[in-house]
Amino acid sequence: MTAAFTPQDEAGQPLPPQDWPQHRAAQGESFTQVFTLPGEDGARRWFESNAQPVPDAEGATWGVLVIRDITDRSLRHQQEQFLAMAAHELRTPFTALSGRLQLLIRRLAQSGAEDRVRQEAAHALEQAPRLETHIHELLDATRVQVGHLTLNRAPLDLRSLAQEVAELAHPLTAGKAIDVTLPDHPIMVDGDAHRLEQVLLNLLTNAITHAPGTDRIALRLLTPDDVAVIEVEDAGPGIAEEDLPRVFTRFFQTSSTRTARSGLGLGLFIAQEIVTAHGGTITAKSTVGEGTTFTAHLQLDKGADKSR
Repeated sequence: MTAAFTPQDEAGQPLPPQDWPQHRAAQGESFTQVFTLPGEDGARRWFESNAQPVPDAEGATWGVLVIRDITDRSLRHQQEQFLAMAAHELRTPFTALSGRLQLLIRRLAQSGAEDRVRQEAAHALEQAPRLETHIHELLDATRVQVGHLTLNRAPLDLRSLAQEVAELAHPLTAGKAIDVTLPDHPIMVDGDAHRLEQVLLNLLTNAITHAPGTDRIALRLLTPDDVAVIEVEDAGPGIAEEDLPRVFTRFFQTSSTRTARSGLGLGLFIAQEIVTAHGGTITAKSTVGEGTTFTAHLQLDKGADKSR
């Protein structure tokens, strides 16, 4: 390697010559070192160098140096760090903002402020749950990427959980009806109640948000072939065939849902990770102009007490 190959740190500053990987390898060092170089397009690229000393027959030591381009991996790592930091940093001002808005609404009511002013403050507070949801999504997405999404599993009746989530989602429907079809007996799985509630609520709110103009959403719980099957169906605009394979990827939004109210594109990604962590699967089926159905499969807990 020549002097034209000048390794740099992440800020773009040249490393001292004694710290260049080629020089260290020539000295017989064993090391792993990350450095950067500007790419042909001017964008910074990350590299990982690994060196091992190799003695020759005469007792002298030289080194074998392997350099790999790890730009994609490094960028993903930086993204994960940013998401985690952003989510944690957002929690403090969010808590303060919610508290101040609640206090403001009480004081406006006590002071006899006009209705329009109180309504504006109430509308501002209504946005707080959406912001809180985004913060939790960022935290969950980060936990998934670093393998820290933990489950607290126990015997769980999916039938009761589905009924509770439907009732929880009802105030969000804006006039839509949620048609709930449930078996007449408990459906037991070995699952994390909080996380599976998150999956169900995400699928329902996803249907509510992305199926405007429809008056019905269906939630079904079935048990064919000794498997618990959860279906959430809407009669909305549907998802284009080329978009279907990507609906569960991070930050993905279909062209028809890229609006100010469509969220971060993390909900379905997190739902899939939760279902997968339970040993299940989740799929999407859609026909443009007719609607979309999300289907999750979970193994039944055959040893659980069905009288719960």
